Amino acid sequence: MQKITTALVALTLSLFALNASAQNVVEQGTSIGSVGVGMDYRTYDGHSSGVFTLSGAYDYGLAGYLWDDNSALTLGGYLSASSWKYSNSVTFGPRLGLHYHFIPQLDTYVSLILAYSHTTWRDEYKTQKHSSAGGFDWGGHLGVRYMFQPTIGMFAEVGYGISLLNIGVSFKF
Repeated sequence: MQKITTALVALTLSLFALNASAQNVVEQGTSIGSVGVGMDYRTYDGHSSGVFTLSGAYDYGLAGYLWDDNSALTLGGYLSASSWKYSNSVTFGPRLGLHYHFIPQLDTYVSLILAYSHTTWRDEYKTQKHSSAGGFDWGGHLGVRYMFQPTIGMFAEVGYGISLLNIGVSFKF
């Protein structure tokens, strides 16, 4: 029994040693693409309803080791599309992220987005009358990404501007 306990302790310590030498999720030169589905609420004619949003994001590591070994800065882009009742929306723009790694596989971040959003809609009686509008807006997210493989992970974001909640898969390349 003592040999098994000693072997388990040695194995556990070696795993911690491997994790301690692992690289951060985001460093200078790192590229990460993410695909997700989000949830937002829209109001039309006094009625609110949940709206699903499909999104894609790209983050490129501009700088690592900003104030310590666990911080990084990224710049990338964001694209989302949603459809609700009588309207369709597309949003895209640049995304700036500040990342901090508490443990090697866990990336926590805050991102800011300056986005252009274009929406088309028709009246509720489904006539041929269509309208559209577009404009700039901003958004922000708090996010967490866990890389369970060196190149594949999961993420979750909560925020303002694009969607309230966004979850999906990330790919590091």
